[in-house]
Amino acid sequence: MGKYVLDTGVFRKLLTNYPRGGIYKSHWEQIDAGLKNNELVSVDECYEELIRYYNEENEDRKWLKDRKKYFAYPTTNESIFIKELFKNKKYQEMIHFKNIISNAPSADPFVIAKAKCENATVVTIEERKPNSSRMPTVCDDIGIRCISYEDFMSEYIR
Repeated sequence: MGKYVLDTGVFRKLLTNYPRGGIYKSHWEQIDAGLKNNELVSVDECYEELIRYYNEENEDRKWLKDRKKYFAYPTTNESIFIKELFKNKKYQEMIHFKNIISNAPSADPFVIAKAKCENATVVTIEERKPNSSRMPTVCDDIGIRCISYEDFMSEYIR
């Protein structure tokens, strides 16, 4: 099965579509187990994007805050990889100008770097678009396996 790096949209879709109780309780137990045993990982920038999305009283925000330790800061190798990645002007477009101006997080390059350095699969809701800076396209360009949310659910959730 391997290791998966989950992007922000994947967490949002999980949190929106699968209430943590009732019939989906086993899904969330599996996700928690995957986080604990390092099969499922994410990055701090995803955490920052997610926290901005939910208000203080939201149960999903509380769930995320309880799992902050599973959203890793970039390692030295990941930072070096991002520096090399950004030598390609097209890939610099992963950081949107509006994010720079508003000091908002931009998780994509960090997710890609984590996957590259840990030989993991990127999981995203983004779709491939030729000649773009979208994660699936960048991953294809540089040889990182990248799958959709739906593929992840069929591969990982039993």
